[in-house]
Amino acid sequence: MESQCQMLPNIPYVAAVYVSLWGPGGRNPLASTRQKLQELFTRVEGNSLSCHMHLLLFTEFISDRALAALVPINALRNAALLLAKTPFASMIDVDFSPSYSFHLILQNSTRLLRPFLPYQ
Repeated sequence: MESQCQMLPNIPYVAAVYVSLWGPGGRNPLASTRQKLQELFTRVEGNSLSCHMHLLLFTEFISDRALAALVPINALRNAALLLAKTPFASMIDVDFSPSYSFHLILQNSTRLLRPFLPYQ
């Protein structure tokens, strides 16, 4: 997420993070996940050449280990999309990384997008 943010300076960025908690008496990674996300947010927000990050943390308790491996990807994407405050949004999974030229194209494409923007 941090490298994605660095490639999208001053762009709004919403990330939905999912942690499944399974099993009786199992290890609970929620506290360490929250701490790591807070550290990430602090680093990103402290860097003026980075994105404007919004983080969402979702979790659920699951008793079946096989079910714990399933991630509700569409629900996470939809939740992140609800926080998008721009006319356009791009859904980029964490394992993808947009090229810097993609950001340049977006910056310089206002005239191309003008027909699709709401009237001001």
